[in-house]
Amino acid sequence: MRYGRRERDRVNHALFEKGQGISKSHQDSSGLCPAPEADICCFVLSCSIDLIKPSEPINICYVKINIVLETQVISACRIQPSSMENTLMQTLRYKTSTFKDAELHAAEYDLAVEELLEIYIDDVPYSITMRLPGDDINLVTGFCFTEGLIDSWDDVVSIVHCDQIPGNRRVLVRLNLENGKKRAAREKRNPFLSKSSCGICGKSSAEEIYSSIRPVESFHRTRLSDILRLKQLFETSQTLFELTGSTHAAAIFDRKENLLAVSEDIGRHNAFDKAIGSVIRSKSPKEPFLAIVSSRLSFEMVQKAGVLGLEIIAGLSGPTSMAVRMAEDLNITLIGFLRENSMTIYTHPERILSSPLDSKRSVVMKHALLSTGPLSGEQQG
Repeated sequence: MRYGRRERDRVNHALFEKGQGISKSHQDSSGLCPAPEADICCFVLSCSIDLIKPSEPINICYVKINIVLETQVISACRIQPSSMENTLMQTLRYKTSTFKDAELHAAEYDLAVEELLEIYIDDVPYSITMRLPGDDINLVTGFCFTEGLIDSWDDVVSIVHCDQIPGNRRVLVRLNLENGKKRAAREKRNPFLSKSSCGICGKSSAEEIYSSIRPVESFHRTRLSDILRLKQLFETSQTLFELTGSTHAAAIFDRKENLLAVSEDIGRHNAFDKAIGSVIRSKSPKEPFLAIVSSRLSFEMVQKAGVLGLEIIAGLSGPTSMAVRMAEDLNITLIGFLRENSMTIYTHPERILSSPLDSKRSVVMKHALLSTGPLSGEQQG
């Protein structure tokens, strides 16, 4: 059944009239406030919808919006509070003109939604980033962790969306002020608003970027074949990239190759911060060991890996010179150009076993025979 604008407004009103909408009493166990009601209402656009009528009196805490783009069906149902944030609109359908096979065709494609997010730390504007909506709590948690503002989830008093700003565009972070080290780090920050989550904004020197990061002390080996297998698992997890072709992804695994977290975002830093934030909030006893990212390996990505204590970071693209230098100093194995059956190991190859039959044979001997100078384009590919 297709609804016009008035009918959609009636549906929205029915779902969110007093006593049936979202209230502060419906916070989840972590104390996180759900999104404002308007953020959900605005998702009911011109699509046809199926409204599930409950057999009992309506008592909806949250409304999940499921969009099937092919049939343009939206259904509403009750879900658990923990799933609320991921129901935000993350893709939009857009009409285009596509030139293919020597002809011009009308076509529709999915676009990844890009929206602004303001991060306030203890009531002070701290950073602005453009991100894919949804998973904001993990994003901000990972951002605070890699910025050095927190050491663990215990340093966080609360992270909530500001209910006075529509569209979940502002996140308010309250930190434990008893942590004097973190308070000093905030006060030392340069007096301007960071406009990304790259990890460099507010730093006054190159040494300050990672001088506070301790080199990774742990040492464990893994096989080449295992990394290639994890890369396949990583690629199957990129559902938004399959739809839009315009998102980055990051995945974190433990030593036993269990997937601890995987995230997607329009920004490579944000995707990594979301995955890191998920690990930090989970308080899992499993230690993160290896990360795979879809982007190039810049120094910011290595910096985030170092803060988390990862032993290995692999990327589908190549690294920059500063990323290699940082990985070498932080005792991190840096792998670039990760492909279906190939990869390039830039630093600390002793962690990588070349043969599954010999656990003592690493690629370090072959690596030592190569020139330590800059590689040509052909060598890098």
